Amino acid sequence: MALSQVTGTYGLAIIDTDHPEYIYAIRRGSPLLLSKVEDGIMIASDPHAFPAKDLSVVQMGDGELAILRRDGSYIVESTEGTLLTKEAQKLEIFQANTLDSRFAHAMLSEIFEQAEVIENTVRGRINFETEQVTL
Repeated sequence: MALSQVTGTYGLAIIDTDHPEYIYAIRRGSPLLLSKVEDGIMIASDPHAFPAKDLSVVQMGDGELAILRRDGSYIVESTEGTLLTKEAQKLEIFQANTLDSRFAHAMLSEIFEQAEVIENTVRGRINFETEQVTL
């Protein structure tokens, strides 16, 4: 496998253009979770990326390869190619009650709030007239 030559930590989701009905997911060091959702399956590195209701996830181990299908089915293999039985487990996470109703889940809200958060962080620290930054 080409990933045996990759160093460092990663959590990857790969789509092969010859087989777009599959997503291949693999991790080393970084978290990677699978969750069946209403119309398929999702993969994320943070549980807050998933819809909050009835959250069950499969936590992938280092070097494990998951092959996900559009219908929500999946298989997980070890680094040696052995099929693994990975059952989804109920995950209790805190979802803010103040979640902006424009977004389906907290991760989307955080993505769209980034510009405002950066602006608030640097407010009062950058003087554009003198081009000086106060830390």
